[in-house]
Amino acid sequence: MDPLVGAASAAIPPSVPTSAAPLGAASAAIPPSVPTPAAPVGAAGRHPASAAIPPLSPRVIPNITDHHFPSSTGLPRIPLTDHRSPAMPFHDFTLIQAPMAGGINTTELTVGAARAGALASIGAGYLSGTALEAAVTAARQGGAEALAVNLFIPGEPGATEAQWRAAREALAPCYDAAGVDLPDSFAELPGFDEQFDAMLEARPAFFSFTFGRLDKARRDACRARGIALIGTATNRAEARDQAEDGVDAIVLQGEEAGGHRGSVETRGAGQPLAALLEACGDLDRPLIAAGGLMDGADMARVLGLGAAAAQLGTAFLSCPEAGTAPAWRQALAAAGPDATVMTAAVSGRYARGLANAWMDERAPREIAPYPDQHRLTAPLRKAAGAEWKSLWAGTGAHRSRVLPVEELAAALLEECRAAG
Repeated sequence: MDPLVGAASAAIPPSVPTSAAPLGAASAAIPPSVPTPAAPVGAAGRHPASAAIPPLSPRVIPNITDHHFPSSTGLPRIPLTDHRSPAMPFHDFTLIQAPMAGGINTTELTVGAARAGALASIGAGYLSGTALEAAVTAARQGGAEALAVNLFIPGEPGATEAQWRAAREALAPCYDAAGVDLPDSFAELPGFDEQFDAMLEARPAFFSFTFGRLDKARRDACRARGIALIGTATNRAEARDQAEDGVDAIVLQGEEAGGHRGSVETRGAGQPLAALLEACGDLDRPLIAAGGLMDGADMARVLGLGAAAAQLGTAFLSCPEAGTAPAWRQALAAAGPDATVMTAAVSGRYARGLANAWMDERAPREIAPYPDQHRLTAPLRKAAGAEWKSLWAGTGAHRSRVLPVEELAAALLEECRAAG
């Protein structure tokens, strides 16, 4: 889950063990709606992200700040009003299927989550612009009209030549141990401008982003297309910044979360989700709880702590529809209560996953800045066995359930209602 953010490459211990309690999420059912082609943007098909962009006719108009209006389920909700399609006049979302980049968010997973009543997300952080638009089109054709697209905010420039060389040399024993050849060249990651322009053209209902703030020109570009904005924060300062930018909702990512920590700093400190919700409870924005959430009781708990919605990722990894690799599924099935650890060795940015070689003495000590470390380790993680894969998962991994996505979402909602 990472492109284009930089960081200092000081030699640090590659992993940081952390313990935390899990939490959870919920939602109301939505009917599938008619797929709609994206409207063209400008004479040339796209605008540069920083250009002034004329307003278009409204497609999706969020009313997200009225999230405490009572719903038929008795749960808080994030409402979405669509003034274009009579097939989709109004939706409530209290369950969000988290964006998971790297092939996890398949079309089948996205569509199934949407059909079950969740706000479905596409983790597009590693997709080219063309692939991003294709993913949105496929999801809409399957019936997931109201969905979120997630991208990574770029940060500082990447590795210097010396940092790159040192990190590559440090990885040589890792490649050798796995029996994988160390390449001479490494694939580039898609550029954020290309991805963002493609997202604008696709015009999802929501654009969510992590690793930082979205600049005003891009926020305005989203507003002109009726795209609601969801920022990410891992502490109160980041949440306050997102609120000041006028985002429509803020994902509060607790340290329990699997995958990359969404902090501005690549090695930023985490905070337990419950404490984060308490610290941000006075902000005038709907708060989306994320991190360690696995069942409806977890959902009810975070909703009771003031969250407007809950976002679950690890809970969906074991769904047959997810693009989770077989070795990853096996590791999830075998996971115990303390199976996850933080590491920076995979990408240069802190991330939580199931413990393997990336979290112990076999991991490299010289680490390139994010995202260049990700590029350097990608061929190894792709070709090697489970010990050298990035098996991202949150602290609740040991509570995973192997259920079809629609059954899982329905179970989550029912559990949440029962616990609420």
